[in-house]
Amino acid sequence: MKHFFLLFSLLVGSFAIAQIDSAKIVTEALAFQKELDSSYADPEHDRMHFEGLPFFEIDPKFCVEAKFKKAKKPRIFEMETTTDRLPVYDV
Repeated sequence: MKHFFLLFSLLVGSFAIAQIDSAKIVTEALAFQKELDSSYADPEHDRMHFEGLPFFEIDPKFCVEAKFKKAKKPRIFEMETTTDRLPVYDV
């Protein structure tokens, strides 16, 4: 019975934490979308009638927590674009 109670407590606790994180994810994503839209609606760049970008609905189930680990010896390459510009990136 002790094991059942412990397992139940862990499951309920992790569910509550997941709910809090989900709300935070949605709030931060909506704030980012609003900031991005306002940067495109800049009247100085002739976009006074910009109504916003089309975003997919935010679903925290598709969020992944990961750690970025930079390559020790990155491979450098020039990315072709639709212009003559060739920005340099490393992988």
